[in-house]
Amino acid sequence: MRNTNIKIKQRYFPLFMDLVRKQLAEGADKYANSEEKEATDLICDFVGTKQFILGNIIKYAARILNGDPRQEIDTAKIATYAFLLWVKLYAPDIKEG
Repeated sequence: MRNTNIKIKQRYFPLFMDLVRKQLAEGADKYANSEEKEATDLICDFVGTKQFILGNIIKYAARILNGDPRQEIDTAKIATYAFLLWVKLYAPDIKEG
């Protein structure tokens, strides 16, 4: 296990963001529903955004705690779902163009 001083975090952050980018791209392809929405959006509309997204974060965290061999990818999935939660509920509006 590594220590996590700022230099180490800065060194590994780009690698981690590459994992998250892959997750975002794979999810966009896998769950595309239309040009405007993904299946995630439909589920959030039906179940509730916080409930669905936090439920998925808990699922992947539990797999990590239970020693599942997919721990690296599950960590990226947790970050991806946290990003989706931020975009859907907390991100400031950004004008297109």
